[in-house]
Amino acid sequence: MNVRPTVRTTIALLLTLLGAGATASAQSAPGPEVPGTRFTIKFGVDYFVQTSARHDYPYRDDQFRDSETFLWERLRPKVSGTNGRVSFLIEGQDTHSRGSVFTTRTAYLDLLNAWVDVRQHPAKGWSMRVGRRQGDFDTITRLVRTPDFAAVVRSFDVAEIGWQDAKTDVRGMVLHTVDNIPKSFNTWKPGERMWTVYGRHTMGTSRVQSYLTTRYNSNVRSEGGVLGDGAIYAWETLGATVLPGKVGLTLEHVLQVGHTSSDDVRASGLFGSLTRTWGKSDFEIRYIRTTGDAARGDGRRGAYDVFYPANAQYGALGLMRGSNSHAISIGAGHTLWRKGQINWRLHENHLTTMRDGWYVGQSTQTTIVRPGARSGRIGSEWDSQFGWTFSPALTVRGGVYKLWPGAYFADTRTGGAPYEFRLQIFGSL
Repeated sequence: MNVRPTVRTTIALLLTLLGAGATASAQSAPGPEVPGTRFTIKFGVDYFVQTSARHDYPYRDDQFRDSETFLWERLRPKVSGTNGRVSFLIEGQDTHSRGSVFTTRTAYLDLLNAWVDVRQHPAKGWSMRVGRRQGDFDTITRLVRTPDFAAVVRSFDVAEIGWQDAKTDVRGMVLHTVDNIPKSFNTWKPGERMWTVYGRHTMGTSRVQSYLTTRYNSNVRSEGGVLGDGAIYAWETLGATVLPGKVGLTLEHVLQVGHTSSDDVRASGLFGSLTRTWGKSDFEIRYIRTTGDAARGDGRRGAYDVFYPANAQYGALGLMRGSNSHAISIGAGHTLWRKGQINWRLHENHLTTMRDGWYVGQSTQTTIVRPGARSGRIGSEWDSQFGWTFSPALTVRGGVYKLWPGAYFADTRTGGAPYEFRLQIFGSL
C-alpha cells in the first residue's frame, strides 16, 4: 500500500499525541478544553442511509428517459482529541450502494479526515492545520464544499497556516485533490493542485472578505483539441451586512482568468441573497448569474468554472451544474416543536446565453445543446423536505423534488420531466 507522505506524516503525529495520555468518552467531536490540560479523546461513528427513486434523468443521452431506484449506506468511524491548543481527527468513510448506475456511490473503507491542528490560542493568534480534510472549508465555500446528499464525500490533502483575532481572519493553504477509487486506497488526482489565500474582516454586523484561489491542471485540451496545461485563477470578493428591518444582505462576485491549454479563460459569477427571520422561520431570496461560453471554438472559454461545489446551490435535483446559469430562487426553513424541520425552495432557471448549452449536474457531466430552442428558460424546480430529529443518534428525513420544464428543456426532447423521492436516516453514535 502506497500511502501519500502527507497522510503518513499526519498519522505519525496523531499516534504521538495518543501516547501522551488521554481520557476517553463516547462522543463524536472535540469539545472545548482549557489550554495546556491533558488530552480528551472521543470516539464515535456517524451513519447515513438514503434510498431514492429518480425518474426521467439524462443518464444515457439528453432525452430525459432514464430512471433508477437505488440505496446507499455510509459509515464514518472516527477518533478525535484536543487539549485546547492541539486538536486532531482521524475519520474513515465506508460507502456501499445497491441498484445505482454510478460507481461513484461506492467507497471501501478509506481515510476521509486525518489532520492535526495546532493553535497559539483557541480563539486568536497563529494556527496551523496539516493533513487530509473533508471538502468543507469555511474560507472557500463557493468553490469547494461537500455536495449535498453525496454518498461519497470528497477529501483534500491540505497544509494551512493562519492568523485570527476577534475581527480579522487571514489564511493561506495549498491543496491536493483526492480522487475516490472504490476498491483501493484513494490517491491524489493526477496533474491537479490548488492553492488559496484568504482574508476576512468584521465590522459590527457587517463583514468583507476576499480570496484568490488557483487550480493547476496538466493534460487538458483546448476547444480545438490541443493538449496542454491549464491554470484558472478565481478572485472572490464578498460583502455582507444587516439592513434596516433585520434583513441580511450578501453580495458575492467571482472573477476567473487563466488558460486551458491554448484557450484563454475569461468568466465570472455573481451571487446575491436577502434573508429574514420571523419567529422560527428563516426566509431567503437568492440570485445567481454565471457566464457561459458564447462562441465555442474561438480560443476563449467563457463558461464559469464551479470547481467543487455543493449541487444544492443550484437545485437539489442535481441537474444544474452552475455554469451558464441565470436563476432566482425563494425558500424557507421552518422549525416545528424544536425537533421538526420543513425546508422548501422554488428555483426559476434560465441560461445566461443561448449560444452556449445547459451544463447538467455533477453526476452526468453532460452539456445539452438545443439549437432550435425558443428561449433559454430551463424551467422551475421545486425542492421540499421534512425531517424529524428524535435524538442525536436518529434523524429521519424525506424529500420530494420536481422540475417543470421550460421552453429550452421542452424543445426536441422525447422524455418526461425529472422528479425524485428521497428517504434518509442518519445520526451519530
